[in-house]
Amino acid sequence: MRLNLLDQIGDWNPQLFRELKGRLKSRNVLIAIGLSLMAQFLLLNFFNNQLPNLSRTYSKYCTEYDPASYGCLKQGGDYLIDWMMWWRDIFIALNWGIILVLMLAGVYLLINDLDQEERRGTLNFIRLSPQRSRSLLTGKLLGVPVLLYLAVGAIVPLHLFVGMQADVPTVFTASYYLMLFAGCYFLYSAALLGGFMGKLQGGIGGIQITTGTAFLGVFLTAFLFIPNYLLWNVLTVWSSFSQYVIGSTGTSSVQWFYIPLEQSLILSHGFTLFALGIGSYWIWQALDRCFHSPGATLLSKRQSYGLMISFQVLMLGFFIRDWGQYAYDDSGFFIAQVAVVSSANLVLFLVLIAMLSAHRQTLLDWARYRHFERSSLRIGSAQTTTGSTRQRSSMWQDLIWGEKSPAVVAIAINMLITAAILLPWIIFHPEGVEKWTVVIGLVISLNLIAIYASIAQLTLMMKNQRRGWWAMSAVALAIGLPLLAGVILYAEFGSGTATALLLFSPMHWVCLAQGAPAFMPLLAIVGQWGAIVLLNAQLAKNLKRVGASESKPLLAGVK
Repeated sequence: MRLNLLDQIGDWNPQLFRELKGRLKSRNVLIAIGLSLMAQFLLLNFFNNQLPNLSRTYSKYCTEYDPASYGCLKQGGDYLIDWMMWWRDIFIALNWGIILVLMLAGVYLLINDLDQEERRGTLNFIRLSPQRSRSLLTGKLLGVPVLLYLAVGAIVPLHLFVGMQADVPTVFTASYYLMLFAGCYFLYSAALLGGFMGKLQGGIGGIQITTGTAFLGVFLTAFLFIPNYLLWNVLTVWSSFSQYVIGSTGTSSVQWFYIPLEQSLILSHGFTLFALGIGSYWIWQALDRCFHSPGATLLSKRQSYGLMISFQVLMLGFFIRDWGQYAYDDSGFFIAQVAVVSSANLVLFLVLIAMLSAHRQTLLDWARYRHFERSSLRIGSAQTTTGSTRQRSSMWQDLIWGEKSPAVVAIAINMLITAAILLPWIIFHPEGVEKWTVVIGLVISLNLIAIYASIAQLTLMMKNQRRGWWAMSAVALAIGLPLLAGVILYAEFGSGTATALLLFSPMHWVCLAQGAPAFMPLLAIVGQWGAIVLLNAQLAKNLKRVGASESKPLLAGVK
């Protein structure tokens, strides 16, 4: 029976069969289920010890207390216990335990498995399989944590039983497992991508990640994903059932384009699943690319434009809402909103710069190809206007859509997409707000992103083997140095020079909110444009030089 089932799985997904066959040993299965049962026993024993007994008569689960001894009162020889509360606390503990075990252990297992495949040299062998990448990676996603699934599956009967004893609504239990499944699918997909990132040729933007990836994934999951995911669910999906997650109830108002998400179970579930689906879609786009082409960037330029549109619309919806008592009738509140959006965009663009920026060898290949094409056009069309126009058109198409071209133009297009989505929100905001101040702040934010992208791509042209770390350090210096210098000068001498420096940092919104002189932001914008022009002129010069030097042997052979 077991062999027949595995054979059927092997016909459907050979990679899943490989993972299950290697892990579903009798000893491993017994250990996983045994550990699960032991954890359940320890949990029940812990809560049983919280009840009053002969040695300790006080307990928070008592319904009535003796005024003299503060111990639990008895009725008919039995302590008066709030059993509903006791079962509910066990249910809450199981809720958190299942989430933590599935997410933390699952992320570690998936990333660590990819690392072991790399060490054994079988990762490239898997890439040569005729199977589709999604089938192979789905096999990894389902098969690698299979013992973890068995251990959690052994907890489910107790979880359901405790939920019935605590009178937990069936709707919440079903929602809990649905959100658990959706969150794990998104997180496990991200873990697979994180595992592959460290194995890419050239790394991420030239940064090679080789050690500690699994522990980094667990750290980010524990302190970034799980708290935010549970907070979102408590505020929206489980707003009516928060007492079964955090032990207390509260009110919240989460709106997206004026739609109150927490007031409808269908809306809150649908929106959360939709958002996770969009995130998972882009993760799997990157997985497909890095699985088949380890030397390619994580996303193509065309895909980055779609990612930017979806992210901007999704984020902007949370700011187009009825703020009610949270709103203030002044420009400062609106500037704060745009500053938060700009800060989120800065993080997104820094990630996008790392995902799109090609490393040195890719840029050399592209520069050689461009130089060879220019030389061919000179010979074939004798520098005619038609040949020159065709050359310029081909170059722009390559910069916008090409796989190996520099990322600066693609980043600029993503900035235009961002501006096209955010500017209508700013322009059509109710009167009484200093819109030009906000627009100037947005322009400065986009200028800074263009500077960071140019610095990163220019630094990745270095011959140094650790150019990825140099690029990251250069961008970090460009972000932190004006900020640090501005803060020091402000502390010593007050405003003035400090304001000018802060206008070249992500903290420029503070200067604008405090009413900086009008000429200073304009001078900062002109200076930033000058820096962008100089950086990209140097990048173009470097590409032209290396393209010419790399093409000399080829052109000599043609002649």
